[in-house]
Amino acid sequence: AFAYCNKLTSIYFKSCTVDVGEKAFLDCGKNATVTFYDCTSTIKNKAFRRSPLLSLEVKGGKTTIGERAFSLCKDLSNIIFSNCEVNASDHAFYDCGNLANIEATNSSVVLGDRAFKDSSLNYVSSTGTKFIAGKNAFYDCEDLIGIDLASSNVTLYDNAFKRCKDLKEVFICSEMIDDFTIELGDEVFRF
Repeated sequence: AFAYCNKLTSIYFKSCTVDVGEKAFLDCGKNATVTFYDCTSTIKNKAFRRSPLLSLEVKGGKTTIGERAFSLCKDLSNIIFSNCEVNASDHAFYDCGNLANIEATNSSVVLGDRAFKDSSLNYVSSTGTKFIAGKNAFYDCEDLIGIDLASSNVTLYDNAFKRCKDLKEVFICSEMIDDFTIELGDEVFRF
């Protein structure tokens, strides 16, 4: 629908049910921001693949992100989830980012296997009900320096942060939470 539209600077959906088809925004939106505000959203496979986006914001609502939907989005610097529920499929953000920060606030976030594998990330933080990272979710994110997961339910499956060679800070449930659960798989932080 909008593939290769490089002059797009803002892609904004508000208070709606939206289904973004496969490759709908493929390789478009130079330095653009993408916002889903209080939507029920389905972002299909490769919907924004290889797009030079600067930021993705999901505020409110429920969003499902398909495989490789944001893969190879090399310019992403901010990924913000706020007061929402996000379910990202395997490889959803594979090999994306430019020292990107992922900030999930008061949200439920479930990331599939290899969701951010080989991505250029700086910091990952979360608060809310749930933060689940599948197998190899952040594998080989060499630039990642810190994570702060203060969600009440934190599950990190096998090799979730394996080979993150610059990782210096890991905080899990660092805020005062009365009832929290932590589940760590095999070799979660192994180099």
